Amino acid sequence: MALTAVESADARFEQVKVFLPSCAGHGRWRLNRDLSTGRREDARKGEPLLEEMVMDLGPLLLVFMMGLGLTLPTLAQNNYRYEHFLTQHRDANPRGRDKKYCESMMAKRGMTTPCKDRNTFIHASKKEIKAVCEDKNGTPYNGGLRKSKTPFQVTICKHTGGSPRPPCYYKATSGSRDIVIACEKGWPVHFDESFYRP
Repeated sequence: MALTAVESADARFEQVKVFLPSCAGHGRWRLNRDLSTGRREDARKGEPLLEEMVMDLGPLLLVFMMGLGLTLPTLAQNNYRYEHFLTQHRDANPRGRDKKYCESMMAKRGMTTPCKDRNTFIHASKKEIKAVCEDKNGTPYNGGLRKSKTPFQVTICKHTGGSPRPPCYYKATSGSRDIVIACEKGWPVHFDESFYRP
């Protein structure tokens, strides 16, 4: 006996129910797959493209996110000292370079609670400072440090008050000096000293 068109179609198609947890907390999605065409449809929303992407990319995205979870903390730890160095010691475009400059910058960069006794600001780009960690503009110095081959414009802020509690008062000394820094994996992480060329 020949099958009717409807029975024949029913025989060719099989529905597979797939349940995914919703990332937004909207319950579960019910997806139907037409095994003959490979097309999936959302039984509630009728948006096959989104579900297709979620289903096909889901495992890959999960692996990717797990990898990020392991590597991002490591990158953040490696970059923290460099970012801290930049905050405390780099000011590419200074204004004034006098007493007021020092008092303003020390407060702005978070070095007045308590008052830091002495701090040097290097007036250069990140690239120029990083070059001291490389042979491009640095040489080994005093066991593990790097000294610049060329001088940098710097401003040294020295605390003049007796108490380490704010308000903090500073004296400024500006000039052109060689800088000595510590590097970690090619990145500046610590300012050691600066001095005039002999």
